[in-house]
Amino acid sequence: MDFSVPETHTAITELCGRLISDFSSQDHLRALETQPTSWNKALWYQLIDSGLHLVSVPESSGGSGLDLHAASIIAQSLGEHVAQT
Repeated sequence: MDFSVPETHTAITELCGRLISDFSSQDHLRALETQPTSWNKALWYQLIDSGLHLVSVPESSGGSGLDLHAASIIAQSLGEHVAQT
């Protein structure tokens, strides 16, 4: 069995982590707390612009056609960074 991590999964992890850290600094999150709606619109738009929302959508439908593990990488990255401690 091959247990190596595919390059695409590594790239998704790095991209997602970079976007989250760029758009979720402590200053940015503090500023969001003063807004009427506190969802991080800038981060979500960056995730969409990067195409991460389409990783597991079939290529025939405009997505990347990757497996569900690719989508779980994104969910894990978001969970690690946005969980309240």
